[in-house]
Amino acid sequence: MESPVLWGDEATVYNRLSNSFTDIKFVRKHYPSWSYPFDVGEVVEYFRTMYGPVKRAFGSLDHAGQQRLRDDLETVFSTHSDTKNGTTVLQAEYLDVSAIRR
Repeated sequence: MESPVLWGDEATVYNRLSNSFTDIKFVRKHYPSWSYPFDVGEVVEYFRTMYGPVKRAFGSLDHAGQQRLRDDLETVFSTHSDTKNGTTVLQAEYLDVSAIRR
């Protein structure tokens, strides 16, 4: 199974759609900032307990796997956030695609 992250890669999306669509256009956009009133470690814990896909991912791992996932998420959230005074603001980019069906 190919990674769903590839839907953010313009060349991959173009290759997937070009046989059935014309006038394919790409625009990179940003989600509105997600602001949490706690630090990155607590944001990871929030997602672990409240966000279904992350909760399920943690539930499918043993203790060591959960720790690796926690560490990886903290790295991602730290890389893509601005944390000040105990508040974490996450930034997220996405690829907006428009096209006309043939």
